[in-house]
Amino acid sequence: MSAFPSPARSATWIEKPDSLAIWQRTLGPEAGYTVTASHNLGTMLSLAGRYAEAEPLLRDALATRRRLFGDAHESVGPSLRNLGVLLHRTGRLEEAERALRDAAHNQRAANAADHPRVLDVELSLGELLVDRAKAGEAEPLLRHVLEGRTALFGPDHPATAEAQRALAQCLTARQQFPEAERLLVASERTLAPAPFKRIELAKTRGALEALYRAWGPGRKRR
Repeated sequence: MSAFPSPARSATWIEKPDSLAIWQRTLGPEAGYTVTASHNLGTMLSLAGRYAEAEPLLRDALATRRRLFGDAHESVGPSLRNLGVLLHRTGRLEEAERALRDAAHNQRAANAADHPRVLDVELSLGELLVDRAKAGEAEPLLRHVLEGRTALFGPDHPATAEAQRALAQCLTARQQFPEAERLLVASERTLAPAPFKRIELAKTRGALEALYRAWGPGRKRR
């Protein structure tokens, strides 16, 4: 039974909208499996760009977890983070920032500073802050993420490459171009041979192009 609300299983529900409803009727809307399935399905729909379908699922899972467990429970943090990411992607930056700050507070209270959940939410918050012209606040967060992921996964892991790109985009906004370039080149080097990372590689190459445009006329890859 525990397999049903997993992310992998929830991904198959995207094309089977009645599957979640069956679990809601069978177990009840506030059963742990049902809430987790709703959260995971909403996350998968968000990743697929189906934000209008994802948002009510993520909001419902968040509201239910808060009602059942309270704001301080560690299960609330991932719901806040995934909702915040959706809000960021759909341009509601102020609400996204509130959600991601709350998620960061929740996860720091529940986990060690280098826990993957803490690093994940700090990455999302840092990226949001850069887009809100708060790169100075974002930089120490994103440096912490890169340090933590490098320690956890090593320097040549795709998760580390993602953190390198996020910090580089922050540094580009702060006109710290040489360090940003080094980070993006390292990110590209890791992602280029990685299977199933074409989208991430495209993001890194797009960030490199943006770096050279910001750096000034005539700047190109050395």
